[in-house]
Amino acid sequence: MKYLLLATLAVSPLACSPQSMLQAEAAKPNPAPLSTNCPPAGSAVPFAQLWAQARSYNGCDVTSEVSFSSAMQGCPNRTPVEPGDACFIVNPPGQQASGFLKVGRDQSGPLFSAASGALFQVRGRLVVDQDLGVLVFAASGAQAAPSAPTTAAPAPASPPGGPAGQ
Repeated sequence: MKYLLLATLAVSPLACSPQSMLQAEAAKPNPAPLSTNCPPAGSAVPFAQLWAQARSYNGCDVTSEVSFSSAMQGCPNRTPVEPGDACFIVNPPGQQASGFLKVGRDQSGPLFSAASGALFQVRGRLVVDQDLGVLVFAASGAQAAPSAPTTAAPAPASPPGGPAGQ
């Protein structure tokens, strides 16, 4: 019993050390004020613009296109998450800069099976922290982006008998 009490006293100060209290404080979300000048709900905004001008779009319901990079283990610090949420690293299409996408369990399936570079259309809101800046794009949905045409328009038909002069 004497040893148990001594061990408890030896461990307790560590749990309340200044360092652990600072770490706990640093992990608390500090949401930035929501934008008061949002575009109409569902408006398309390029992902690079959302990320670069995060405070202007904080909390706005927007749609964007992202290029999938990879799944993450967990989500960025201070990101509010619900059980089953998943976070992914995404890029603006054709760019190297990256950001984070948070999606609920019901919407994450296509992302887990996506190849790097796959394009997705996402709708949701930015989560911006007062201290850290933009944290994540919290998507209410993610679906494969409509495919861009990969072939040129068909060539005009040749007259019967082949091209002229043959």
